[in-house]
Amino acid sequence: MPELDGVEAAVSRVEGLIAGLTEPAGRPLVVLIDGPAGSGKTTIATEVAARVVATLVHMDSLYRGWDGLDAGSRIAAEEVVAPIASGSAASFKVWDWATAAAGEPLTVGPTELLIVEGVGSASASARSHASLVIWVEADADLRYQRAIERDGEVFASHWDAWAAQEVEHFEREGTRAAADTVIDTGAA
Repeated sequence: MPELDGVEAAVSRVEGLIAGLTEPAGRPLVVLIDGPAGSGKTTIATEVAARVVATLVHMDSLYRGWDGLDAGSRIAAEEVVAPIASGSAASFKVWDWATAAAGEPLTVGPTELLIVEGVGSASASARSHASLVIWVEADADLRYQRAIERDGEVFASHWDAWAAQEVEHFEREGTRAAADTVIDTGAA
């Protein structure tokens, strides 16, 4: 995990950015927090969502297994972000990692503020509905260390394949370049 002051600074920054957002009356705010695995997205998003009282959706619920980054990204854009942005509820099947299958449907919203965090959350399709896009990054070695501490050896065996999906996805989607702000959680 990022050091506490790094997290606090990042959370305060994101909280301030959200406080400055304005949308037309009745339109929900949609914040997308993207970046590579282990960069600190979940830590930041969880704390921010608690502070600003937002509905939080984690991409881990949307991926369709270890090869499912693009499928999860599509589900996020079509089944979560688009409906919420239009003022409706969103309904999607949560991925059950233990059984490697889609589980029961989950309905969220409607809500005034949605935060979607995780790799692939800010695809071009999802960004078309976003109020704010945040890119979170850190050095690859630090990200690997964090991911293994968080998820254990189960992620270690999938790290290289997952990282390759990330590179391909981010290049195709132009995610970092399209972000409204970049946060480096590995910076001193």
